Amino acid sequence: MDNLSLTFLLAWRYFRASKDGSSVSVVTWFSIAGIAVGVAAIVVALAIFTGFRIELRQRVHDIDGAVGIEKLDASAFYWDSEFTASIQGIAGIEYAVPYVTTGAIVTHGAQAHGAIFRGVALKDLEKIPLIEYVTDGSYSAGGFGAQGEDYAHALIGSNMSRSVGVSVGDTFTVFKGDDVGSYLSTGDLPDTITFKISGIFQTGIEEVDQFFVISSIDAVRSIRSTNGSKDVNGVQVYAENSSNIGNLVEQINEVGNGRFPGARSTLIYNRSGNSFQGFSPAMHLELAREQESALLVVLSLIIVVATFGVVASQVVKVQEKAREIAVLRSIGLGSGLILRIFLILGLLIGVAGASLGLVVGFAVASNLESIRLSLEAWFSVDLFPADHFRLTFLPSHPSLAAAITTSTLAIILTILAVSYPAIQASRVRPAEALRYE
Repeated sequence: MDNLSLTFLLAWRYFRASKDGSSVSVVTWFSIAGIAVGVAAIVVALAIFTGFRIELRQRVHDIDGAVGIEKLDASAFYWDSEFTASIQGIAGIEYAVPYVTTGAIVTHGAQAHGAIFRGVALKDLEKIPLIEYVTDGSYSAGGFGAQGEDYAHALIGSNMSRSVGVSVGDTFTVFKGDDVGSYLSTGDLPDTITFKISGIFQTGIEEVDQFFVISSIDAVRSIRSTNGSKDVNGVQVYAENSSNIGNLVEQINEVGNGRFPGARSTLIYNRSGNSFQGFSPAMHLELAREQESALLVVLSLIIVVATFGVVASQVVKVQEKAREIAVLRSIGLGSGLILRIFLILGLLIGVAGASLGLVVGFAVASNLESIRLSLEAWFSVDLFPADHFRLTFLPSHPSLAAAITTSTLAIILTILAVSYPAIQASRVRPAEALRYE
């Protein structure tokens, strides 16, 4: 038997559970469990971090587009279909959707609720990815966007439907913006517009599902008393590839120069209201990678703590196996081979712990939302309040690359942890170890 085979054989013998039920093997398995918990925790944490980043970015993109055009003072500006055609002619842009927006009070029976109305044309509504989030009804139900004799059609968020107490097919009333002020000063009843709910959407973003209403551009202009105007509040621009947004913004500015003066292009991060305002997509992605790396370093401390248990267990292992090591040394095995035996033993512990952690981590990360809902049902507690985290669900996107990095780190740290016990084992002197045998 060559030295390599003998080394692995002895390392495996020290790794497996002892037949006499000694506490050493129990400690070893606890060390494996500690590493597994550390790896699983990192896999789940990185899955949540990545999930938040991907879901928020995707959903904000679906709601507001990759690039937006609006005036510096957020006021309305003139927009013509020729402008839309010019922007859509830029390579890399799928389509541009002009919109009108206004705030209003929605009433239904005794219920009143603040809302942000966004009006778009029916032909543009079919292009907006927000339609994919409609969970009840349809945007085309009853001819969405067509101003009827008694009502206009609208899509509302799921949270708003629950707050107001309405569902698909119900109607609600909106006071015209200009008439509310006159009502307060004169006491005259303000004019109202009736909307019929064609569909209910659920984006998972708390603010959108709670306050957003989508309707026809003419209906929203009626709320603002700007019927017949061609002014818009902004334009949503959807790109084929979000990695090239910076270049597209420059081209949009060039196209818009002199055609819609006073307008500006704003990246998706400006609209999302987070700390990345004014950053280019490349800078945002780089910052996200840095944050992920920092999170990995911090969470790796869990594995570092677990390796202390590995050190303790292997020190005890060396003490217990001192006589066996002395016998091996006396029959000709060198100190280098003894050193390799315990290093391989550390490798086995690291691989076992990392593998178990990966399985558990991926299992938890892949079913995180179901686990959360079950825990909330069992303990009657809200573990993920939507008003704090902006999403109504717990996103999770396990990353195989991050998992492999974590596992490799765990194995390396485990091997480093057993280095000291391995060196001590290689220095065992046969005469001293067998003196009291």
